[in-house]
Amino acid sequence: MNSLFRAIALAIALGIAPLGTALAQDKAAPAAEAPKAEAKADEKKDAAPAPAEAKPEAKAEAKPDEKKDAAAAATAEAKPAEAAKPPVPNKGDTAWMTVATLLVIMMAVPGLALFYGGLVRSKNMLSVLMQVFVTFSMIVVLWVVYGYSLAFTEGNAFIGGFDRLFLNGVFDPAAGTFAMAATFSKGVVIPEIVFVVFQATFAAITCGLIVGAFAERIKFSAVLLFAAATACEPADPTGPIRYQDAPIASYQVSGVGYATLIRNKRVYLGGTFSQVRTPGGTTVANRANIAAFDKYTGALVDGFRADTDGIVRTMAVAGNSLYLGGDFNTVNGVARHRLAAVDLDTGAVLPWQADANSSIYSMAVGGNRLFVGGPFSLVRGVTRNRIAAVSLSDGALDPTFNPNANGTASW
Repeated sequence: MNSLFRAIALAIALGIAPLGTALAQDKAAPAAEAPKAEAKADEKKDAAPAPAEAKPEAKAEAKPDEKKDAAAAATAEAKPAEAAKPPVPNKGDTAWMTVATLLVIMMAVPGLALFYGGLVRSKNMLSVLMQVFVTFSMIVVLWVVYGYSLAFTEGNAFIGGFDRLFLNGVFDPAAGTFAMAATFSKGVVIPEIVFVVFQATFAAITCGLIVGAFAERIKFSAVLLFAAATACEPADPTGPIRYQDAPIASYQVSGVGYATLIRNKRVYLGGTFSQVRTPGGTTVANRANIAAFDKYTGALVDGFRADTDGIVRTMAVAGNSLYLGGDFNTVNGVARHRLAAVDLDTGAVLPWQADANSSIYSMAVGGNRLFVGGPFSLVRGVTRNRIAAVSLSDGALDPTFNPNANGTASW
């Protein structure tokens, strides 16, 4: 019984601990803003107007300085945006999720255990209580080890992967911070550990519910084996949780992003820019109009490089090929006019070629063809007005597809 009560106490502690972390982070925020307020006050003092008795010569001498300041301001605007502040967990949402977690724990231990115990004969009361208690505790442990990762990370069409095995990545010991999980409200996040514990209680109570189906008719060891075998199935393998709310907001570039594409745990961003900055704000790298970032952390993928000399307006993917469309004429120094295909992993230019004489605005993959739209009139030297279909394998123009739109095709 002592072991049982320790297991219950551990489950409750897992539910309460994230709340204290979130509250501590909220209290630390005002303290961090104090130095900023003092800095602003000093700036105001330094910016005090000059005495009215200043001579005309002084004004004339100030003009070159003003020009220098204007030039410096223009240069500053051209630099990448400053590092975005890390998302702050919402205190109210975190508190409610913690309360909801405790309510589910109470539903199972002791609620469900006492309910099932009251339905069996008195001599089997203790047996049913122990089956529910131990099953609940065991599933919580399995959930932390591998269940959460298999249920809520990206894997294949049937089950998730091992990105969060043993809750890897949920807590950063170097920075002392928890990863954030998105909510249904844009820009509102909660600590991912809160989401982990909340979902753990439902996984555990689900296995506890099945105990009532075979009460008094199964061995204790068989109960545990059955629960372990059927627990932690994928909750939504086609739509895994996003660990950062709208992660594109953390990808800082020195221009404008026009197109995004998510594939293989990466986010590909195309647009018109020359530099990118990592979310931490400490690393700046040169990337011309296209870059790849880690899907969860926002870190720049160093192994991918596909610089263009013009805007990347749209992207599509098929197999291990990333198709680019826009206003460029070269990709990694190789001549490719408005259409190109690069390796999805490295960005190396592929032999695929389907040059157009004007911009490409839209792309879509259908079967073995790539459909493109824009204000062009020629593709591979053949007349195609604003919409065309080319082969995914070699870029050959499809002669059977020629709708000839009378306006710019964009979707």
